[in-house]
Amino acid sequence: MKRVLCLSIALALFLSLPSCRSERDTEIESEILAVRAENEAKAESLEALPEPAPTNADSMTSPTDADSGTETQEEPSPGTDAETAGDPPRIAEEKPPVKTEPRTDWDGILSSEYQVVGQKYYFNTMAKKDVPDRGKKSVNITSFVDLGTLEHDVICPDPLCGHDDPALCKYIDVGGFTDFMLLDENTYIRGYKTNPNAKTKLYRFDLTNNGIALLFTPKETSPTLLGMDKGYLWLFDVYSKIKKHETVTTASLYAVHPDTGEIAYQKEMPDNYNPFLIYNGAVYCETPLSILLFDVETGEEHVICRFENGDQIGAWYLDTFDGSFWFSILNKTKQTGKVFRWDGDACEQIRLPAEEIYHFQLTHTKLIYSPYDPVYLGENPSVERGTYDYVNGKVYAVDRAEPQTSPTLIYDTNGTHFLCSNFSQYCVFGNQLFFYKINLWHSDEDGKAVVAFDLAKERTMIRVDLTTGEEEYIGFD
Repeated sequence: MKRVLCLSIALALFLSLPSCRSERDTEIESEILAVRAENEAKAESLEALPEPAPTNADSMTSPTDADSGTETQEEPSPGTDAETAGDPPRIAEEKPPVKTEPRTDWDGILSSEYQVVGQKYYFNTMAKKDVPDRGKKSVNITSFVDLGTLEHDVICPDPLCGHDDPALCKYIDVGGFTDFMLLDENTYIRGYKTNPNAKTKLYRFDLTNNGIALLFTPKETSPTLLGMDKGYLWLFDVYSKIKKHETVTTASLYAVHPDTGEIAYQKEMPDNYNPFLIYNGAVYCETPLSILLFDVETGEEHVICRFENGDQIGAWYLDTFDGSFWFSILNKTKQTGKVFRWDGDACEQIRLPAEEIYHFQLTHTKLIYSPYDPVYLGENPSVERGTYDYVNGKVYAVDRAEPQTSPTLIYDTNGTHFLCSNFSQYCVFGNQLFFYKINLWHSDEDGKAVVAFDLAKERTMIRVDLTTGEEEYIGFD
């Protein structure tokens, strides 16, 4: 704006000179007018994007307030009525600034498979606890490993907390298996509920001050977290109700302020869309037969990849350094899997040494993967095709730049562990490999032996040092 003002003054002085001007004088005047118009247009476009409301650290409640169920938002709480939404935020056309180079091999890669903030890798753990007035129960809490020091702990900042009493520790039993998000090392977003039949409301946890604030109340069950973009927390909420004996489903995309929960954007979307990521104003969605981008400002859609009935998206990774989007398409009935890369214009299949890929991970230098090598474990009434160990315990790596080169076998369980299940997959950070300790659950139903993966009672992470083979079991006591 200062530049526009200076140019305006210069133009005024210039125009006050005698009227007998040369052709060059006229050209200079035209250039000044053009620059002023350009800068005024830029200023207007920047002003059109509403800035997120100022943060309100005082909205956090004390542990006592959280225990009593006191919420920091006045009713009606955010997310309950479309009328609470303001005008949709304008999404700036400029792309986010590109970093010069990654700090680690996984820095700046957004993923469906893990959450890393700074040097810390976050995941859920579950343990049997003597819960006051409830007896011995399974309770869960989010834990982390410092990837630099390999020290680990739980996110609860109280060193004296036993992480066993919901009346004292607000961080236990506050959501599902993977539905949480770290905005930074001090800010944690997750669903919180007091009983199994309650709505899973989204809360913002202040890990520094041990505070909690309500952000969003879903209309029915629990919203899907998509990520932070343009200063807002984006989420997807699906609500169904019966009208005249017919189920009517409404699906809405929201943008809320990450501190106050104020809704800045709300738009209905097809209920058969499954959004899973937002980046630079575009929502990545899985539909029954495609993966597409939805522009939150224009509403335009762009199909990245089409697939056949029975296919589904597997792992996905977005490299924020070059903007490329990597993903796999699985068909567990056919036991097929392919890896693809979309560069913003074209989508190509990545050819790997194995024909069919069950799981893969992207880093800046490597493609880490496990081929389909299914071992049938037994019948499972919950899964029509039964229970399989799909990868037979093997993990390979190839160079990202030359994925068809000879692979390196970096880990083999030799039948001692299950690396992948319907609930979780492994991930690799440098020379450290992480995966959940998965047990097999056996039962006899109607005279048939039933086999399923079991993570229901305890959830422990296994860390493997790939250089020494040393294993460490990470839970919480």
